[in-house]
Amino acid sequence: MRIALFATCVVDAMYPKVALATVRVL
Repeated sequence: MRIALFATCVVDAMYPKVALATVRVL
């Protein structure tokens, strides 16, 4: 889970919209 959260944070920093979409999917 930590790796997933870390990846989400990195993506959120670069692509906020993509991160939001990922959160909705999860």
